[in-house]
Amino acid sequence: MNEALSNIPEGYQIVVTTHIPLVYDFSPSTETTWANGNILEGLLNAVATGGRYTGKSEDGVPTELQAIVAADFTTQGPRKVAGLWAGHVHIEQMTKRDNFTQVLFINDCNTNPDNIGTINALGITVVTVDPAASKVTLSGVGRATSREYDY
Repeated sequence: MNEALSNIPEGYQIVVTTHIPLVYDFSPSTETTWANGNILEGLLNAVATGGRYTGKSEDGVPTELQAIVAADFTTQGPRKVAGLWAGHVHIEQMTKRDNFTQVLFINDCNTNPDNIGTINALGITVVTVDPAASKVTLSGVGRATSREYDY
């Protein structure tokens, strides 16, 4: 991760997409283990500020998922993080973090029989990033809603 995030050209902005989001403002099952979100968040904050990050897995993370990370982005300098985008929990949500916004997307799999044959059978989001204005526009189709945020 240090190598991948250390090669961002000046003037570029990044988006990280992942299936599983950082855990904020919703209640996952107590049977679910959410591993290493703290590390990803620390790395993205360090990229955004052009700083350093050292971190390790939280207590309770299974041994096979344990990680220790040390990254230094001071030579690269700060890079804008346009967002961390994820699904998995199948809800729409935006959570502002220190130096980026996490966006959760609704799933496109229709589970409501009443939606069959209607536009709401879809749940698609078209994303537009305006790097000059540091703005993300999320245009919803069907069950997905339209939203926007500045970064």
